[in-house]
Formats: sequence, C-alpha cells, structure tokens
Amino acid sequence: MRKPLVSIKIPNYNKDKYLKESVESLLYQTYKPIEVIVVDDGSSDNSKVKIEKFDDHIKVFFLPYRNANFARNPGFTEFSGDFIQFLDADDTVNKDTIEKQIEFLIASLWITVLFIVGLKS
Repeated sequence: MRKPLVSIKIPNYNKDKYLKESVESLLYQTYKPIEVIVVDDGSSDNSKVKIEKFDDHIKVFFLPYRNANFARNPGFTEFSGDFIQFLDADDTVNKDTIEKQIEFLIASLWITVLFIVGLKS
C-alpha cells in the first residue's frame, strides 16, 4: 500500500530569521513522502535568498505583497498531497510530527469508516 503524500504549505512574509529552521524542520521529518511549498507574500527582507537555498527540495511561489490570508490561498492547485498541512514561517515541528499526525488520521479514518458501515447495517 502506498503511503499518503503530505503537502505542507508555509506562507511567508518577512520571516527570514526563522525560515531556514522552519523549512529544515519539515525536510528532516521521519515521515516520507512530503512536499514543502513556500509562498512568499512580497517580503522585503532577506527571505528570498533563504528560500532559494532550498530550491531543489521545495516548491516556491513569489507573489507581490497582498496580505497573510492571500498568501495562504495560492498554491492549492500545486498540491499533490493526499493531506495538506499549514506551518507558519516562524514555527517548527518535531522530526516525528507528520508521522504521528498521519498515523492518527489513518486510524481515525478507519474508525469513521467502520462507524458509518455499522450505521448502514
């Protein structure tokens, strides 16, 4: 059985101080496969330079400044994942966060399916 792909979107605006650590916390996850998508909302700091260092490992979108909500929306058509997660550019996750979340989601899905099938019987 194929493991579900998790798409993780990081909206960014002027968070160059945190961006490297945020992206790395995702790239070093124990769970694979993942795809990391960074949407930069017209940052005026050094974010673009920090993001471009990861070009081979992430998808990147550079947009003109609009606002944080706008930065969260684009890219949905670019997601390939079975599950989607958001992470703010100044946040990090533990190396096993995605793995634990997927285990929980899959277990919860089976419980939901069993419950619905039980109701129909």
